[in-house]
Amino acid sequence: MAEAFTTVPAAGVPPAPVGQSTFFWGVSLSGYQNDGASPAMDWHAMEQSGRLPNRSGLGPDFRGHMDQDLDLAQSLGLNAFRTSLEWARLEPEPGRFDPEEVAYVHRLLQGIRKRGMEPIITLHHFATPSWVFHNKGNGSIGWESPETVQAYWRYVEFVVEEFGSQIDYYITFNEPSTLTLGAYFMGWTTPFRTGPVAGINAFSQIWDAHAGAYARIHQRDPSARVSIAEYNCRFPLMGDLYFHFMPGHAAGYLMQQARGWDGRNRSANLDYIVIHYYGIVSAEAATKFPVEPYRWLVSPADLGKIVKAYHDMYHLPILIGENGLATRDGAVRADGWTRESYLVAHVKEIERLREEGIPIFGYLHWTLTDNYEWGSYSPRFGLWQVDISKGNLSRQETPAVDVYREIIRQRGVTDDLLRRYPPPRRKGGA
Repeated sequence: MAEAFTTVPAAGVPPAPVGQSTFFWGVSLSGYQNDGASPAMDWHAMEQSGRLPNRSGLGPDFRGHMDQDLDLAQSLGLNAFRTSLEWARLEPEPGRFDPEEVAYVHRLLQGIRKRGMEPIITLHHFATPSWVFHNKGNGSIGWESPETVQAYWRYVEFVVEEFGSQIDYYITFNEPSTLTLGAYFMGWTTPFRTGPVAGINAFSQIWDAHAGAYARIHQRDPSARVSIAEYNCRFPLMGDLYFHFMPGHAAGYLMQQARGWDGRNRSANLDYIVIHYYGIVSAEAATKFPVEPYRWLVSPADLGKIVKAYHDMYHLPILIGENGLATRDGAVRADGWTRESYLVAHVKEIERLREEGIPIFGYLHWTLTDNYEWGSYSPRFGLWQVDISKGNLSRQETPAVDVYREIIRQRGVTDDLLRRYPPPRRKGGA
């Protein structure tokens, strides 16, 4: 077992420079997927329109189970907890911030820190206030409009002023390439645009929003750590030809150069890198909505290739912000992978990368409990199972809980874990 994993200082201590001497063990989740939609949210309107096979309801009702769920996270030995603040809940109308939601966020952040975990806060995780999509009269709506960027900056300024004393790590956007692909290229989600012009405009505006948020956060808290999270996978183009891509960061860097930003420094507006990785996505799986992540193919080695590509491009500390395995309604996967073997294989790959000197400073597993996966209850990612579609919100521990707990206790993968949870011999889909 590698000895590279060490723990970070206790939550609440000002963050030291991240690198080889620190490590976060955590989970990732998002507000909408765990709390359901608020009436002010764009996804609420989509649910009501019948475009989605399932409505979210309360999801697994994290709000109603906050103390229980945070206790479950603490029981794993975690020292990090990533979740999102929901812009539509905090600011249901332009310029009006809801005091009840503000009080809830304070309780959430205090609850995370009280249990010895560092909050890693995503400011925008796909869901957007519905009022953002009102036509401004110039044909541009949502993230195509500069007015949306200005509104987002107002929201960010409020968050930092109100909650900044409790937050050291920010993620401005969750997977902007996924957001713009679904909403502005494919027309799957609000505002249901289809075409390259709308997509490119929206993507460019989001990167402007990120850059401005980065500056505003650092203006108010110079010691904060700020990043943006991107989805990454190995995507088969034809036969055995594969393309390892970093769509958001690569395109974002090119846009920075084209728009006159600091082209000499690829790490401008980033304090660390956030990588989301699950596996190989076939062309068939990539063109379906809602997505079917239980069809994604498992390949721990590709995580290593993607991490190395980011390291070569940015030379910044790296956080694995999402990594997990989906089953279909809790069924056994046909390829033989279990959540336990998936955890062991991917953490082992991270150990190998750290031994090579790549500064990975954290691993956040997706996710704590089964949740609402963007239109469907069928994909199950939870360490604890929740049968949301059946109305059963009790938390049922899966075998992966003990495995993740053991990994954290041992600060890595032991030889015993490798023997007990080897990769399956079979290959194929789920």
